[in-house]
Amino acid sequence: MNVLIVDDQIHVVNGIVNGVDWKALGISQTFTAYNAFEARQLFSTQKIDIMVCDIEMPVESGISLFRWVKSQNYPVECIFLTAHADFSYAQEAIRLGSFDYILQPARYEDIQSAILRAKNRILSKQETSLYSLYGQTFSQNRAALLDGIVQRCLTGQKTSLATACQGMEHLGISMVSGQPVLSVLLHRLSWTEGSKAWETGLLRYAMENILSEILEAHHYKTLLAQLEEDFILIIYQRDGMAPVQEEITGQMKIFLEICRKEIGVSLACYLSDPQPETNLQAQVAALHKQKLDNVSKAPGVFLTENGGKDEGNLHFESQMKCWEQMLASENALPVKEEIHTWLDHKAEEGVLSANSLKLFYQSLIQMLSVTAEQKGIQLQEYLHEPELLDLYLTAYRSVEDMKRLVDYVIPCFQGEQSEDSKTQIDRVLQYIYNHIESDLKRTDIAREVFLNPDYVSRMFKKEMGVSLKEFIINEKMKLAKSLLKSTKLPISTIALRVGYRNFSHFSQSYKRVMGLTPEEDRRD
Repeated sequence: MNVLIVDDQIHVVNGIVNGVDWKALGISQTFTAYNAFEARQLFSTQKIDIMVCDIEMPVESGISLFRWVKSQNYPVECIFLTAHADFSYAQEAIRLGSFDYILQPARYEDIQSAILRAKNRILSKQETSLYSLYGQTFSQNRAALLDGIVQRCLTGQKTSLATACQGMEHLGISMVSGQPVLSVLLHRLSWTEGSKAWETGLLRYAMENILSEILEAHHYKTLLAQLEEDFILIIYQRDGMAPVQEEITGQMKIFLEICRKEIGVSLACYLSDPQPETNLQAQVAALHKQKLDNVSKAPGVFLTENGGKDEGNLHFESQMKCWEQMLASENALPVKEEIHTWLDHKAEEGVLSANSLKLFYQSLIQMLSVTAEQKGIQLQEYLHEPELLDLYLTAYRSVEDMKRLVDYVIPCFQGEQSEDSKTQIDRVLQYIYNHIESDLKRTDIAREVFLNPDYVSRMFKKEMGVSLKEFIINEKMKLAKSLLKSTKLPISTIALRVGYRNFSHFSQSYKRVMGLTPEEDRRD
């Protein structure tokens, strides 16, 4: 361990070097510096663990030097020396995280004692860091092993989870062959508004801790494995008895509520009934189908339904015919709201499943294609972006995707402007003014207001008498002119304020709109 002594008074430095018993402290090397500049040079070439530093020095103070040390992320414990009992110095030293603050003149025994305490603190931090690394490595290895075991069971490479887990008791994994287990599929739906998405490994660690605390109090053991975008939870009893589904259902509801409040993640939880661990593959396959049937992407706890969901008869044929007639008569926009309402109603009835939504999607696409051909509309012209084409081809995956498809495609059939056009224009204008500092793109605006980009352009030109692109440029230049005249901001900063990263492009646009370059306009 190394120590750096910094003081502008040579006799103080020499006194500490000769007065402290460095061998007794176990210090390998001592370095000296007589100002902050020399100290910075030593930091760049030597490993410094402890710095003993005077606060008041010419040119640059010890406080300023330590602030620089912290900014460079050097792991250093700092002991300040000062001849003045100035509280403001002590306050700033504490704020920066200094280890100790000693008034001069100080006995060498006091300085030596402070260095020893700083050394012990460093060793304690290193030990804690090492244990943390061991724990992290253990957790990662356990998770990777468990993921591999579950994956092999689900692909048929292993028929028994208990057999695959043999010899893993030291990792807290033990199970009797044929033991009843209850499988749970945890599907992450979304992060709640205002919550930041967690890294998957951290989310898994948090969920494991919550599940362990909730379920182990009821004498259940848990194994949590990751399966692509989902998590598989396996619950079993220590005594080999079958887990009680009703009891676990209640605990999983508590788990989902904790995750929502404390982590900010919304989950759907699918539970099987208790079965021998050798049936894990069939259990998870049934849970996966249940997940696909949750086309509303509703959060909550869902139990395995024998025979699958009762889909009944959706009766959408007459509705589809009515919507087709409305599109043909150029009364398109109400169709969007009617389809939304119909989907929400069927979702509330609980009759929508993956299969029934796919049948509805196929009928809708057929109706749209026939109507578009009759009206001479080329739908493929509206699907030139990969994201939109993917939505068009796979909207049957969820109710929300189906609604997005409807929001995007239906306006393509609109003829003369309806009463809704003014509201739509207002939403477009609001988005433009709220994002004037961004590089505004037509596709981003259309996505925000749930309309087709080409439809937005046509509607905007007809309503405003100017193209969308031209309007955006004009508004950006108006704001830039206002900033030029009312502030002293550099022109390059003003360019950034109105969404231009290329200064030359900004200057050209400004001159085209205003007739002068930004520099000329500011001089005038």
